[in-house]
Amino acid sequence: MKSSVRKFYLASFLGGLSFTNGILILYYRNIGFSYTQIFALSIIYEVLVFLLEIPTGILADLWSRKWVIVIGHAISGISFLVVLISPASFYIFIIWSVLSAICTSLNSGSMTAIIYDSLKEENKEPEFFKVQSSIEVLILLAQTISMFLGGWIANSIGFQYTLIFSAASGLAQTAILCFVSEPASPNSKSRFSNEPQGKHYYSDFIQHFRSSIKFMFLDKNFLFISILCTLGFASCAIFNTILQPLIAISGLNSYLDVAIVIALINAITMLFVFFAQKNAGFWKKKNTLLLLLFTIAASFFIMSKIQSAWLIIPLAILNILFEMYQIITNNKINLLISSDKRATILSTQNQINSLFYSFIALFIGKAADNNGLKSLSLSLSFGFLFLSMVFFIVQKTGHKMATTNDR
Repeated sequence: MKSSVRKFYLASFLGGLSFTNGILILYYRNIGFSYTQIFALSIIYEVLVFLLEIPTGILADLWSRKWVIVIGHAISGISFLVVLISPASFYIFIIWSVLSAICTSLNSGSMTAIIYDSLKEENKEPEFFKVQSSIEVLILLAQTISMFLGGWIANSIGFQYTLIFSAASGLAQTAILCFVSEPASPNSKSRFSNEPQGKHYYSDFIQHFRSSIKFMFLDKNFLFISILCTLGFASCAIFNTILQPLIAISGLNSYLDVAIVIALINAITMLFVFFAQKNAGFWKKKNTLLLLLFTIAASFFIMSKIQSAWLIIPLAILNILFEMYQIITNNKINLLISSDKRATILSTQNQINSLFYSFIALFIGKAADNNGLKSLSLSLSFGFLFLSMVFFIVQKTGHKMATTNDR
């Protein structure tokens, strides 16, 4: 198990080396894309994720989680090379969005599922929070390094070279994942060995899907955490889209300037997550989510009132808060799912996230084009304040949270 976890660590680090991340939205703006176009690309991505998440999750549960994520990361590495065909074309970025959606659908629930079940096979499920946090630290470290280097590369020799380096790291990640040991699955293929392949896969696909959906909508604990995951996902996606333009508004508007600021924000977030895992008990308490929601609301409000370089402070705080929010909700949701349905349910959750985000993204883009990012930040502040109040009321009225690991 230790060997597999180390491979996950190395693969996660390599996957985090995306040299375009720190400058991509700024690049979109510099080549003339409107916020509506930028959010349209994300809508295309999310709609495809919505369509593909459940089939790929079931494929991972019934076939192989390992090889599903290997294929997904291979597509990711290749997708960067596709953009080189015409790196200023909106239509090429549409193709990139399509390939990225396929990659995400193959990897999302399956990656979490194989890590969790690798630990479960050794009766070490309680270590999932620590392992997941360590993976997040490694991803943030890799992002910090690659963001700084990506800004320097784009400024010095051109944006297209950030694509080449990103492709190389993605394909290296794929190679590492080929050597991961896959934990035994309750859905062993051998139990179908005497049945016609097409027949058993179709019938098992339908049965597996029905039982997974039934659990998701009938288990109240899961449903409540699922809603929080969806709202957090959409808000985090919006924040990540407007982060680079907000830094540019503060007066730091070159590729290198923006990349350095985002790299520093990521470095601070990485250190925070690293030390947070040392006090895992606090982050697993249900009241921690309420505190996070309220602090996110306050940070968006402060951000809407600042015009200078001081804007970087609430941006850094929000980056930390969203990172912890996702770690906490992912941990809670995994505690509620049985191993045989884990990839399917997590993929379905991602599908719900994508559908919700796709529904609101175009409106967000138009609002940003028409009213500006400050107005959008203020709206997000009020939204999270309202969510904090709802969360508080739900707790007070006795709704049981997923507290399996809170005690």
